[in-house]
Amino acid sequence: MPAFEYLDWDRFEVFLYAGGLGDHPLKLYCRTRSEKLVILPPDTSEQAWTIREDDLDIILIGGNITAGGNDLTLLCLHRLARVQVTSIASPVTSGMRNMDYYIAGDLTAPVSEDQEQYREKLVNIEGPGFCFSYPVPGDEAEVTPVRSDLGGTGDSSLVFISWANYYKIIPEVREAWAEILRAVPESLLVLYPFNPNWRKSYKEDMFTEQMQAVFTAHGIETDRLVVLEQLPDPSDVREYLRLADVYLASFPFSGAAFLMDPLFTGLPAVVR
Repeated sequence: MPAFEYLDWDRFEVFLYAGGLGDHPLKLYCRTRSEKLVILPPDTSEQAWTIREDDLDIILIGGNITAGGNDLTLLCLHRLARVQVTSIASPVTSGMRNMDYYIAGDLTAPVSEDQEQYREKLVNIEGPGFCFSYPVPGDEAEVTPVRSDLGGTGDSSLVFISWANYYKIIPEVREAWAEILRAVPESLLVLYPFNPNWRKSYKEDMFTEQMQAVFTAHGIETDRLVVLEQLPDPSDVREYLRLADVYLASFPFSGAAFLMDPLFTGLPAVVR
């Protein structure tokens, strides 16, 4: 949203393309920051032609087209505008012939070092290469968790928490987290790995069993692991963050968006 929220309409025509309308306040707000909203048809070929008819100079892809095959990934394989751009929404190169530029930042992907990692031409702006617009309009939590819901010994337990996605919790991260819990007796680890932003469904049982196996190998009781199911809204995520003591980011890719919530709620974050 910050990429187009304050563009000068005397210099730019801002069109938004979406798969559907919806009534979330954030979607309604985005509509006010564009001159034209286009609801795309369901067929990929028809979507491509719909966009081409607007004769765009530049199209910025705002979704993740590298996490797996989805409708947006298929659409971006087409030539949709004179210049096609992606950015931090996709954490790695798209690898696509029709994607011309990847916008990053001097602090996150130095051109002199990282260009060989990108199929697109890497073009950087000063700083990290991304920003966020907070608070999000219309956020209202639907859940009201309390600390005792997490188990452990109540307020005396130190609660570590992480919103790292399922795909970011690699074996090295699991081992590091287990070592942290072993070093802090009676502490808990609360995870929210099944974020619907990445996928609607995951191999939830397999993930939990693998995490428990790592805990067992380190001599840690498995009831010190709390794995949350998908929550209705980002505001619900923040309600759980307010119960915790320390946020643990994944590595080597932490994900900037996931760090915004602990920062927003004043929760100390440990980041590599």
